Amino acid sequence: MKKDINLRDLGEAGLLARIFERLPAPGAGVLVGPGDDAAALAGSGEDAVVFASDAMVESIHFDLAFVTPEDVGWRLTCANLSDLAAVGAEPWAAVVSAAAPPATPAAQLDSFFAGAAALASREGLALVGGDVVASPGHLFFAMAILGKAPGGAFLTRAGASPGDLLYVSGELGLAQAGLQVLAGEGECRPSAASAATARYRRPTPRLELGRLLRERVPKAAVIDTSDSLSESAAHVARASAVGVAVDAESLPVAEAARDVAGSRGEDAVAYATAAGEDFELLFSCPPAEAAALTRAAAEKGIEVSRIGVITEAAKGVVLVRNGDVEPMAPRGYAHF
Repeated sequence: MKKDINLRDLGEAGLLARIFERLPAPGAGVLVGPGDDAAALAGSGEDAVVFASDAMVESIHFDLAFVTPEDVGWRLTCANLSDLAAVGAEPWAAVVSAAAPPATPAAQLDSFFAGAAALASREGLALVGGDVVASPGHLFFAMAILGKAPGGAFLTRAGASPGDLLYVSGELGLAQAGLQVLAGEGECRPSAASAATARYRRPTPRLELGRLLRERVPKAAVIDTSDSLSESAAHVARASAVGVAVDAESLPVAEAARDVAGSRGEDAVAYATAAGEDFELLFSCPPAEAAALTRAAAEKGIEVSRIGVITEAAKGVVLVRNGDVEPMAPRGYAHF
């Protein structure tokens, strides 16, 4: 008897491929369809409309033993705004849906929406509706977000070419270290632990960097690192039909990530490249435009680090450490 294929057999990538096969062909107004950080639609004027969504499920994406419902609202909003940042779009409007067991204290939903509204207000995002329904078990929250791409200009994962330089913003592994400190699954010096737990609870979407890339490096390939650096590098390689070589010594591994990795007996580089929910941007940049971009980022207080180079597709996605080259397999949280 033929075994039925389940979601664990498929994995997330396999599941998405099956879904994409069953979708109707995009119409004339669809500029970018499924498979990137956000879809892009032709607007009625010069601007394009970008569209994305994210969801968070209790016990999968968050544990109320470690975060407040207000933190969850903030984090869900950040996840959606980070998708806009990756395509260089401006926040516009979003709808939010919540599912909760009937016995849930109303104060928990009050807190969730307060957190979502706080970050939305800071970033100029209008929350314009949604839905609230009963859940038989865990809390579930989802947001669908619209953004505008000024003048129809937006970024995708497909812009990289061999010879481009590879950059990442911020620090790697900080949010993961924060979660593991909160969960008692790793140890960290107090000065670093504070920054790590704050980053996990209240991350920052890199919208300003997305704008800079859209304006100054229109041929950049850009993706956020919510799934992990190694996953994101693999997505860029696949979408751009290139290879990626990451220099281990150049990775901006967070102090807290080094501490937690060490306390767990793990290699700090492997830990940082597999860590998710940093919401940083990984991007390519032609060498001729790199100096001007990094200066502009520094002027706005945005830290970016050159961590590698784009190569030919045949060279694959690799990590270069002390002169040795090793495959960098996509690693991070797997839903299925």
